[in-house]
Amino acid sequence: MKALTASQLLMPDLPLPRERVDTPELGEGTYVVVRTLTGIEREQWERQFLAPDGSSSIVNAIGSVRSFRVKLLSHCLVDDDGKSLFASLDEAKSLEKLPAQLLDRAYKAALRLSGLGDDAEEEAEKNSDSEPSSGTGSGSQDTSANPSPNAAP
Repeated sequence: MKALTASQLLMPDLPLPRERVDTPELGEGTYVVVRTLTGIEREQWERQFLAPDGSSSIVNAIGSVRSFRVKLLSHCLVDDDGKSLFASLDEAKSLEKLPAQLLDRAYKAALRLSGLGDDAEEEAEKNSDSEPSSGTGSGSQDTSANPSPNAAP
C-alpha cells in the first residue's frame, strides 16, 4: 500500500460506490441504482438538521422531516452510468408517490453507502473493534475486493 498524492486523491472522475436496489413494485426485474453522497452533499444533508447557530435543534429537525427520504434520494439515485436521475429536488418530489417499501429500501441503501445512520455507526465500531490499528490508518474496511451482491456494474 502507498499513500495517495493530492492529485490522485482529487481525481475529478472518481467513481462513487453504488449498488442496485430491486424495485419489484414497479415490475419484474426492475431496479434503481443508489450511490453514496459526496462530501458536499453530505454536508448539505446534515446542515438541514441544524439551527442557524450550528447547534442541533429539534424544531429544525422536525421541520426538515418532511420528504427527508426524497431529499436524500434526490442526490443518490443515479443511472447505470452514475449520472443523477434528477436535476433538482423539485424534480425528485414525485418520488413521494412511490410505494413506501420501495423508498425505504433505496433510502436505507443510501444511508449505508453514505455512512449515515445507526447501521453505519455500528459497522464502523465493529470494524474498529475487530481490526488492529497501526495508529496511521482509519481502521475502515476495504470493500472493493468484496463487492456487494447488489453492486452495480
